[in-house]
Amino acid sequence: MSASRTRFCALTLCSLIVLLAPAYADLAQDCNDGTLAVGIRACSALIKSGKLGTEDHATALMNRAIAYANTGRIAEAIKDLDDAIRLWPRNPLLYYNRGNIYLDRGKLKQAIADFAAAIAEDASFALAFLNRGLAYERAGDVAASVNDLQRAVELDPNLVAARDKLERLRTQR
Repeated sequence: MSASRTRFCALTLCSLIVLLAPAYADLAQDCNDGTLAVGIRACSALIKSGKLGTEDHATALMNRAIAYANTGRIAEAIKDLDDAIRLWPRNPLLYYNRGNIYLDRGKLKQAIADFAAAIAEDASFALAFLNRGLAYERAGDVAASVNDLQRAVELDPNLVAARDKLERLRTQR
């Protein structure tokens, strides 16, 4: 998980720790930082508790989806992200994470659409530009890939993956 995504998730789940009883604080911590199995169990318990606000519920769904994806439970991951997007459609991280799953699975149209949705919600989301650029390249649209990679580097000059991929594409032309 990127530093900005981690920071966002941590900040969102910090509200859970403050708002919920100590037992829930432990679940919130495990949902955010636990191993995959512990994270899935903790996020599931938080989701089932019925004590979360809309944004915290969506964040718990997203964290569980990431854990599901990392354990190969792709259908469950997509379902959780779909549910999270219905709850909090203005959160770019939800689209970004679902886009990553689609990209990993070679579903390039869906990935590009999700990265575009993330960018529409946050035009400064450098990682969404990077990953959409990677999806465009895999789809054979090198010009669109170069444009997105350039934008990613403009937004975050320290994004080495974008700089390196952009340089490789430019030398291949």
